[in-house]
Amino acid sequence: MRNFKKPHRQGGFIGIAILGVALAFGAAAIALKFMNQVRNEQRMNNDSYPLRVVAGALAQYAKANKSSLVSNKEIMYVNDQYAPSLNELVNLGFLSTSGINAVSAYGTGLTTKIVYPSPDGSVTGYVFTTSSLKDAKGNPDSKRACAIANEIGDAGLCSSIANPASIGNNATQFVVNPAQPARVGALIFVPK
Repeated sequence: MRNFKKPHRQGGFIGIAILGVALAFGAAAIALKFMNQVRNEQRMNNDSYPLRVVAGALAQYAKANKSSLVSNKEIMYVNDQYAPSLNELVNLGFLSTSGINAVSAYGTGLTTKIVYPSPDGSVTGYVFTTSSLKDAKGNPDSKRACAIANEIGDAGLCSSIANPASIGNNATQFVVNPAQPARVGALIFVPK
């Protein structure tokens, strides 16, 4: 009787190799997705930075001058106490020149406005882009404007192409030029 040896099976090794390659591709896909998410979050933080800085400066201005705003008394060194310019905020020490330089990333200016000095001592205002944010082709970029507003949070405001005559969020809306959709803004509130 002859003793035949069984041939070695190499199917197990090939299956493990295929599984290893699949796991490597899966890990690479997850890493790539995570890196894209981080990159998008950094871009949004960079996009919302100028608006957040100017809104912070306006809030400091409103807090420092709250009694004058509420009682409608003149504030020195500003042309319109309810709409200080960015240069006036710099000159008064509420905004740095790097804050103004950051605004150029929008390709448009920013406007400030104190809209509601309340008799109870609280002050509400907003900062918004003076014209539409544009995409690479020069078209109004409502998606970017509203993404910046979402990054800012509850204080973020944006106007969309669907409703270009107002800029706002669920709580606040104000009228803007309907010929300029894709604007973005930020609310400020200084409690009494």
